[in-house]
Amino acid sequence: MNDDDKKLLGEMIKANVKKTTRKNYLIMVLAIIGIAVTVGTYPIILINLGIVKMYDYNTVPSEFFINDLKVESTDQTALPLSSWFLVKGDTLRINIVNGDEYPEKNSIVRKVIYSNQIVSNDVGIIGKSEKVYYLGWQNALETAAIQDTARHIPQKFQIISSEKGEGDITITFSPLRN
Repeated sequence: MNDDDKKLLGEMIKANVKKTTRKNYLIMVLAIIGIAVTVGTYPIILINLGIVKMYDYNTVPSEFFINDLKVESTDQTALPLSSWFLVKGDTLRINIVNGDEYPEKNSIVRKVIYSNQIVSNDVGIIGKSEKVYYLGWQNALETAAIQDTARHIPQKFQIISSEKGEGDITITFSPLRN
């Protein structure tokens, strides 16, 4: 192989490498665009096909609902909404298991349960519209009970302390801050 052949072969290799590099860059850019489009539209497609359900909490006819965390359903995708099965006049029993070990947290929970405080917030853009937030259970449930509901909304509370898990609601404190 003479010098001219070597030179020609070197130039051919350089040109081929340049073409391959451009081609690889183009493939990478197209792949990135494809991934971005897929990631951006995938949730929208799943929602439109009904595979993923979006819950619109603004459509709940009342601002009061109870989330039952002990659902015994096999359908784990359903949002578990239910209420206590208390008859009118029943007392809602709240069991604070280890309140003596955490007196500050115990005091806060008791204040939240028995609080009658409300906070109003003007949320109207046009005209006046007032949103009411309840700082405690007492006033919130009394207000909710004014409406005609399918099940009784409790208005009386009793805080108990039992290690056996008695009560309609059981609260156990932990040393964690949040």
